Amino acid sequence: MKTNLITSTCIAALLSACGGEASSPSPAAATPKPLVQKATSIPSSDCETGTFMLTASGFDGAAPHGLAYYRYCPTEAIAFILLPGLAGTSNSTSFTASPLPSFLIPASIPAQEAIIGGFDNGVEVQPLSVEIFSGDSVLHFNLRGSQTGWTPSGAKGAGIHTVTLFLD
Repeated sequence: MKTNLITSTCIAALLSACGGEASSPSPAAATPKPLVQKATSIPSSDCETGTFMLTASGFDGAAPHGLAYYRYCPTEAIAFILLPGLAGTSNSTSFTASPLPSFLIPASIPAQEAIIGGFDNGVEVQPLSVEIFSGDSVLHFNLRGSQTGWTPSGAKGAGIHTVTLFLD
């Protein structure tokens, strides 16, 4: 407590020397008040929800596809997308899914990336991510940071994940 009073006195002296207002600090004034922040959420009236179909590429045979769910909040320029699980037999070193609806495509943020879980050649691997580029309706799934690092045979896929997109 004595250190706080000394520190407060020094700050008051500096303010006074610099032309600021200074007053004699009291021991009670030297005790900092806790910072309290209230959690806020985006009102549901400001958001739209819905679904869209994603079809994956980089697979043998019928392309895996799934229904993605979204919550789009245009006032806040943000969207939350629940991606479906996409898996199958690989025939390519890449893995993508499309199309994103036009209102969920970032216009000027160059790239956004989210960490996800999944597997390559039948084995769970990390790190995996999904990347979205400005002006692009395609989701790019990256294996260890590479869009073309997937094994072109065996089973590959990504699990169900939520991705946050900042829109502009």
